[in-house]
Amino acid sequence: MSAASRPGAFRPCCVIPIYEHGATIRALVASLAAHGLPIYIVDDGSGEATRAELARVREAFPLVRLSRLPQNRGKGAAVVHGMLQARRSCTACSRRATTA
Repeated sequence: MSAASRPGAFRPCCVIPIYEHGATIRALVASLAAHGLPIYIVDDGSGEATRAELARVREAFPLVRLSRLPQNRGKGAAVVHGMLQARRSCTACSRRATTA
Protein backbone atom coordinates (compact mmCIF):
# COMPACT_ATOMS: atom_id res chain seq x y z
CA MET A 1 0.00 0.00 0.00
CA SER A 2 1.48 3.35 -1.00
CA ALA A 3 1.73 6.20 1.49
CA ALA A 4 -0.90 8.19 -0.44
CA SER A 5 -3.43 5.35 -0.28
CA ARG A 6 -3.21 4.80 3.49
CA PRO A 7 -6.25 6.00 5.44
CA GLY A 8 -5.47 9.36 7.01
CA ALA A 9 -2.51 9.98 4.68
CA PHE A 10 -1.77 13.53 3.63
CA ARG A 11 -3.28 14.24 0.20
CA PRO A 12 -2.68 17.83 -0.92
CA CYS A 13 -5.13 19.58 -3.19
CA CYS A 14 -6.16 23.11 -4.13
CA VAL A 15 -9.45 24.69 -3.01
CA ILE A 16 -10.51 27.82 -4.88
CA PRO A 17 -13.57 29.80 -3.81
CA ILE A 18 -14.74 31.99 -6.67
CA TYR A 19 -17.33 34.72 -7.07
CA GLU A 20 -17.52 36.59 -10.37
CA HIS A 21 -13.86 36.09 -11.39
CA GLY A 22 -14.45 34.22 -14.62
CA ALA A 23 -11.93 36.35 -16.50
CA THR A 24 -9.00 35.19 -14.36
CA ILE A 25 -9.79 31.60 -13.38
CA ARG A 26 -8.38 29.89 -16.49
CA ALA A 27 -4.87 31.34 -15.97
CA LEU A 28 -4.93 30.40 -12.29
CA VAL A 29 -6.04 26.84 -12.99
CA ALA A 30 -3.47 26.46 -15.77
CA SER A 31 -0.66 27.42 -13.40
CA LEU A 32 -1.94 25.12 -10.63
CA ALA A 33 -2.59 22.17 -12.96
CA ALA A 34 1.14 21.93 -13.64
CA HIS A 35 1.51 20.54 -10.10
CA GLY A 36 -0.80 17.60 -10.79
CA LEU A 37 -3.01 18.13 -7.74
CA PRO A 38 -6.81 17.94 -7.66
CA ILE A 39 -8.34 21.42 -7.94
CA TYR A 40 -11.65 21.97 -6.17
CA ILE A 41 -13.39 25.11 -7.41
CA VAL A 42 -16.44 26.32 -5.51
CA ASP A 43 -18.60 28.81 -7.39
CA ASP A 44 -20.14 30.98 -4.69
CA GLY A 45 -23.27 31.99 -6.61
CA SER A 46 -21.65 33.68 -9.62
CA GLY A 47 -23.61 34.91 -12.63
CA GLU A 48 -24.00 33.29 -16.02
CA ALA A 49 -20.74 34.56 -17.56
CA THR A 50 -18.60 33.14 -14.76
CA ARG A 51 -20.58 29.88 -14.71
CA ALA A 52 -20.01 29.48 -18.46
CA GLU A 53 -16.26 30.08 -18.09
CA LEU A 54 -16.07 27.63 -15.19
CA ALA A 55 -17.74 24.97 -17.34
CA ARG A 56 -15.13 25.55 -20.07
CA VAL A 57 -12.30 25.37 -17.50
CA ARG A 58 -13.68 22.10 -16.11
CA GLU A 59 -13.74 20.63 -19.63
CA ALA A 60 -10.18 21.79 -20.37
CA PHE A 61 -8.58 20.63 -17.11
CA PRO A 62 -9.35 17.07 -15.93
CA LEU A 63 -8.05 17.80 -12.42
CA VAL A 64 -10.84 20.35 -11.81
CA ARG A 65 -13.74 19.36 -9.57
CA LEU A 66 -16.44 22.02 -9.78
CA SER A 67 -19.29 22.60 -7.35
CA ARG A 68 -21.73 25.46 -7.04
CA LEU A 69 -23.49 27.14 -4.18
CA PRO A 70 -26.94 28.36 -5.27
CA GLN A 71 -26.36 31.84 -3.88
CA ASN A 72 -23.43 33.85 -2.57
CA ARG A 73 -22.70 32.72 0.98
CA GLY A 74 -19.30 34.34 1.39
CA LYS A 75 -15.71 33.22 1.03
CA GLY A 76 -15.64 31.28 4.29
CA ALA A 77 -18.66 29.18 3.37
CA ALA A 78 -17.19 28.48 -0.08
CA VAL A 79 -13.84 27.42 1.40
CA VAL A 80 -15.51 25.10 3.91
CA HIS A 81 -17.67 23.61 1.15
CA GLY A 82 -14.56 22.98 -0.97
CA MET A 83 -12.68 21.40 1.91
CA LEU A 84 -15.59 19.07 2.62
CA GLN A 85 -15.76 18.09 -1.06
CA ALA A 86 -12.04 17.36 -1.08
CA ARG A 87 -12.26 15.35 2.12
CA ARG A 88 -15.15 13.25 0.78
CA SER A 89 -13.29 12.61 -2.43
CA CYS A 90 -10.08 11.57 -0.66
CA THR A 91 -11.99 9.35 1.74
CA ALA A 92 -13.63 7.61 -1.21
CA CYS A 93 -10.21 7.22 -2.86
CA SER A 94 -8.64 5.72 0.26
CA ARG A 95 -11.59 3.31 0.68
CA ARG A 96 -11.20 2.14 -2.92
CA ALA A 97 -7.44 1.72 -2.45
CA THR A 98 -7.79 -0.35 0.71
CA THR A 99 -10.49 -2.62 -0.74
CA ALA A 100 -8.77 -3.23 -4.07
